[in-house]
Amino acid sequence: MRLCSSGEIIEHAEVFGNFYGVPRKNLEDNVDKGVSTLLVIDWQGAFKFMEMMREHVVSIFIIPPSMEELRRRLCGRRADDSEVVEARLKGAAFEISHCEAYDYVIVNEDIEETADRISNILRAEQMKTCRQVGLRELLESRFPLED
Repeated sequence: MRLCSSGEIIEHAEVFGNFYGVPRKNLEDNVDKGVSTLLVIDWQGAFKFMEMMREHVVSIFIIPPSMEELRRRLCGRRADDSEVVEARLKGAAFEISHCEAYDYVIVNEDIEETADRISNILRAEQMKTCRQVGLRELLESRFPLED
């Protein structure tokens, strides 16, 4: 918690008894270098990042095909008891209610197809003019540009 109060952790949350956080320095260094950073965070954390650094955020909400499939996947992991599974399902329904605020929503029916879709989104987003680090310098070095 010291890291949170000192500002070294830019976003943090406790999820089902586990603490998660995003180190400020790592994220800011990556933004400065134009390096993509993947964060797996809840809707509140995503909204915080969208508010703080919208021009640098590409938000992707990944949902299961159905609540029944989510239950099957959670039970199949055998990592949680039934009470935790029920709490996760309830939490998922609430999280999903916020998905339309994201840039993209992907229904995860097949893991490989989902990974391909995420890769395609990230490639396209990296090609946006505003995200091409050094683009202006490149253009100025190769073309006579007018201001």
